[in-house]
Amino acid sequence: LEQDREPRREREADHDREADPRRHDARPGSTAISSLRVATTSVAPWRPKSARREAPPMSEPRHKPLVLVVDDDLSMRMLANEALCSSEFEVIEASSGERALALWREHAPDLVLLDVVMDGMNGHEVCSRMRQLPGGKTVPIMMMTGREDLESVDAAFHAGATDFITKPVPYALLPHRLRYLLRAASAFRVAHDGALRLARAHRLARLAQWEMSLPRGALRWSDEVTE
Repeated sequence: LEQDREPRREREADHDREADPRRHDARPGSTAISSLRVATTSVAPWRPKSARREAPPMSEPRHKPLVLVVDDDLSMRMLANEALCSSEFEVIEASSGERALALWREHAPDLVLLDVVMDGMNGHEVCSRMRQLPGGKTVPIMMMTGREDLESVDAAFHAGATDFITKPVPYALLPHRLRYLLRAASAFRVAHDGALRLARAHRLARLAQWEMSLPRGALRWSDEVTE
């Protein structure tokens, strides 16, 4: 019986190999052959993201300085936008003084590029109103003007402008001028905040400071002396 079973097993194994050639041959001395299955996955096509983003509101953190460009001339706004966006600035635009004040309240820009001569509210009035808004005293405001006379310059600084630039605007140099204003404003805020903290500490500790200059015969003291 054992001799009859052995040929039967071999015939069954040969039948199975003919029916499914992918099965391994488990006999001693034989070579196992298996099929390789390649798993394919569908890959979505790459789509570039838009480089231009909307300006973040006041509550969201910013990765680039935000510049408010105010000019009733569309071509001037487009040229300023192109020069600043290509130099790692974010830009929001206003075609009137009223719109500029609304965008100021909504976005609190880091810097303002403001034209002097506009229909309706002129640049001097817009600048003066911005200085009265919350946070408006330390934000740099650069005014654009086509006039080079001293009267126009004095009026700009009297309204609260930080700096001015004459038209035609050198757009290749404009980003560098704005970066300098931002660095100067940042240094001023650091010094101002440090002075406030020092004065607060002096009041809490009831300390006062005084300084005498013998060559000039001058004496200066802090406010705590008279309190």
